[in-house]
Amino acid sequence: MRLFTAPLFASRNIDFPLSNTFYHSYASDIEHIIAERIENLSIQDSTISPKYCYQQVKSLRLYCSDISFRTLPLIVNLTTVEHLWIANTILSLPIVIDYLPILMPRLHRLTIDDTDMILYCKPKPIFKQIRTLKLTSNNNRRAAKSTIYVPKLCSFFSNVEHLIMRINSFQDMTDIIDGLEHLSSVTFDMSYFCNISSLFDLAEQWFGSNTGSRRMLNKKNYTIRYTTDCCIFLWIS
Repeated sequence: MRLFTAPLFASRNIDFPLSNTFYHSYASDIEHIIAERIENLSIQDSTISPKYCYQQVKSLRLYCSDISFRTLPLIVNLTTVEHLWIANTILSLPIVIDYLPILMPRLHRLTIDDTDMILYCKPKPIFKQIRTLKLTSNNNRRAAKSTIYVPKLCSFFSNVEHLIMRINSFQDMTDIIDGLEHLSSVTFDMSYFCNISSLFDLAEQWFGSNTGSRRMLNKKNYTIRYTTDCCIFLWIS
């Protein structure tokens, strides 16, 4: 006797186009069953027509350098996407962002692998939806200075509550805390200008004496944690 069941054990993460994965079952729609359960999808090539459309994706990573918005909605139901991860291989970020308000109404979390790309965009309504923002850089952590313009960042993403990014100075940290009034947690990568031995002494002194009147910090309304890679994790109440 042989027993066949729906593959509820299958991973909810998948890369598109699919790797050489084969499923053995008497169910003719086995791939469709699996596609319905995928929550995290990475797309390497959006020009390829899929067999099925992934309907329940919450986190979408775009690695392809040439986005095709004709076939992308055929691969994934974009209306369910809550987290969009834009890799640094994408050259047309402004074009991608133009489509987001219509295609991704539930989007509230954004990760961008190259902070420089955001500088070339104009303000978009979609930015106001973002509550969690992560700006990373694939450059050498010590050798390259981030070019992010803090006032522009605070203007674009004024509703951000959770932020992860690299900064160039303690002044950047102050300006971001003051400029994002909804901010409740933030991780600052300070590896460009600070080392771990000086981080502990400087950071808390700076918080207490340099934040502006809008977001004056004291021991009662923030909690700070240090990491071994020159990062500060800060909760603001």
